[in-house]
Amino acid sequence: MKSPGYLKQIGFLCALELMALSGSRLTAQFPDLNFHHLTADDGLSRESVQCIFQDTEGFLWFGLRGGLDRYDGRSFLSCYNQVCDTSWSYPHTIMAIEEDSLGGIWFADDTLGLVWLNKQQEKILRFRYRENDPHSLSCNKVRAIAGDSRGNLWIATDHGLNLFNRSDSTFTRFLHDPQDRNSMAVNSISSLAEDSHGSIWLISPEGYLMRYDAQSRSFGNFKVFADPFFLPPFLNLPALFIDSGDNIWFGSGSGLHRFDPVKKTTDLFPLHTGKNRIEFPLITSIQEIRKYHYLISTFNNGLFLFQSKAGQFKNFVRDFADISGLNSDRLTCICHSRENIFWIGSYDNGINIYN
Repeated sequence: MKSPGYLKQIGFLCALELMALSGSRLTAQFPDLNFHHLTADDGLSRESVQCIFQDTEGFLWFGLRGGLDRYDGRSFLSCYNQVCDTSWSYPHTIMAIEEDSLGGIWFADDTLGLVWLNKQQEKILRFRYRENDPHSLSCNKVRAIAGDSRGNLWIATDHGLNLFNRSDSTFTRFLHDPQDRNSMAVNSISSLAEDSHGSIWLISPEGYLMRYDAQSRSFGNFKVFADPFFLPPFLNLPALFIDSGDNIWFGSGSGLHRFDPVKKTTDLFPLHTGKNRIEFPLITSIQEIRKYHYLISTFNNGLFLFQSKAGQFKNFVRDFADISGLNSDRLTCICHSRENIFWIGSYDNGINIYN
């Protein structure tokens, strides 16, 4: 494959045309969305999708419950037996996928730590927690992976944050210390992202938003919602997203939140379907379409378009009579590919593609 533009060769995919009106208008008007689908009928090895990632070569990787597929725009290649430790009898779930600055692909296993793949040499390395090794991974339950602008790789787990040290393949652990007010507020992390200033932001199911400052090597902690998430382990909630204006977006049992890192204030946007407010929405992913416009997936209420300036939502749910609509309301993730295409994973019916 020569370039990431290969997806443009797919006949049904085209450039994104989302909003008909300018974002400056306060009355949001939303279009109807049409979707194409990828399921087991098209070659997807499992229909329960946990995460989606596009690498620098343009390949799409689909982390699945009991599977791992690579997609080139035409066909699927199953990589599960190559990447996952199949000596364990139970199926693995790939929770997150990331590419490092040297082109290696990292996979987060739900119970067995990290896996690194050298694509050129097809070499695999596994990294796991070791009880008597403080430089090993802090926990085998890896939730999220993120590369930063300095070429670092950060790993979020159920028990601490880890920074990968490339020079000796060890990890620096960051953990809550009750004697240190500049440490992390809690150890459990569901999601992380870097802002435009190089700070790493983390969010916890316990309701803490945490900011790591590399210069001071310290954390700032903010309690942003009260009720913790008690959810199935395959859901990485709350989800976290940083938009082009460095606003921090995340979900909670109350709805969608926007945190202003300068003012240290939080705005709440309860999700609605028409006139009805959704109680305890499970927001699984947030993506920015353009300024003031966002795409939001939920595990129990389908997909939402959100216009933040007007504070308006439009909800899209499965309609069994509409073959070009969503094919599931149980959505798990959104990947915005470089071709300006949105790939939306579902828990039970493969992938929805919005062009």
